[in-house]
Amino acid sequence: MKVQEHTSLKDHTTFRLGGEARYFIECIDEQEVKEAIMFAKEKDLPLFVLGGGSNTIFTDDGFPGVVLHIAICGVQVIQGIHDEAIVLVQAGEEWDGFIEQAMEEGFYGLENLSLIPGTVGGAPVQNIGAYGVEVSQFIEQVTVFDTKENSKKVFSNADCRFGYRTSVFKEEKERYIILSVMFRLQKVFSPNLSYKDIAKELDGKDVTPELLRETIIAIRTRKLPDWRKLGTAGSFFKNPELTKEEVGVLLAKYPEVPMYPHEDRFKVSAGYLIEHIAHMKGEKRGGVGVYDKHALVLVNYGEGTYDELEVLIKEIWYKVKKETGISLEPEVNIV
Repeated sequence: MKVQEHTSLKDHTTFRLGGEARYFIECIDEQEVKEAIMFAKEKDLPLFVLGGGSNTIFTDDGFPGVVLHIAICGVQVIQGIHDEAIVLVQAGEEWDGFIEQAMEEGFYGLENLSLIPGTVGGAPVQNIGAYGVEVSQFIEQVTVFDTKENSKKVFSNADCRFGYRTSVFKEEKERYIILSVMFRLQKVFSPNLSYKDIAKELDGKDVTPELLRETIIAIRTRKLPDWRKLGTAGSFFKNPELTKEEVGVLLAKYPEVPMYPHEDRFKVSAGYLIEHIAHMKGEKRGGVGVYDKHALVLVNYGEGTYDELEVLIKEIWYKVKKETGISLEPEVNIV
């Protein structure tokens, strides 16, 4: 186990923001994870688990404790009978690389989640989703290390308490460290074209797994910045969920707001609220701003600070709240 001191966190998140970690430990196996936890406990320091850093933003103050970076890799097909395949993937595997590998093996279902940055271990924490698909639909079980009970545990899908961009791992993020994720994938390709942009792009075409993935990648590339060139954490705010009564009030004032039913509530487009009601699309505050091609995405132009980002977040929140009564909630984890 290699322990680094005073490590810049800008280099370990896609938003490229934040101060230093007092200690930074990269763990390549379960034993090193246990050793890192013990190291933090012995020094009586807080512990933060970091995967690909695509959904995490650190403040300029950095992190005063131990940042544990999960780098455990490996993909194993556990079972491949009938029309399904059970695949065990270690938490440090790169997410989009895993999707590509799964497709090469003839395992399908995750195509709509292509090009989402981050690692496999981060996927269930946030219950990542895009274009009509959530990762929880394909998770069989998650293996974790419980820092409270100092033991390894296996969570079934139901145990994970998945919800819209949340899970038990997000709710108790200081307790559970994800080591691996087991997926149930399909051997027979059945494309999910429920999202209107995808259906429109592929209308009249013979949809293959490769074409669907290429289409998803093309749409994401058009709408979202390349995190390797421009600091971003992807979609910054959750789409608000409103009751039928709240929707009625909103539509009376803004009849064009896009929304769709979700269980017993309605999801409203946060991007629309930011662009058309708060009028913040393309706005800059110092070195950070709202992306000019997608209002739901905040970006760091290279020299941004957390203080500037905080000003921008508060301004967006206030303007949306003032006009609609809706309180936007960040999807991104701010540490």
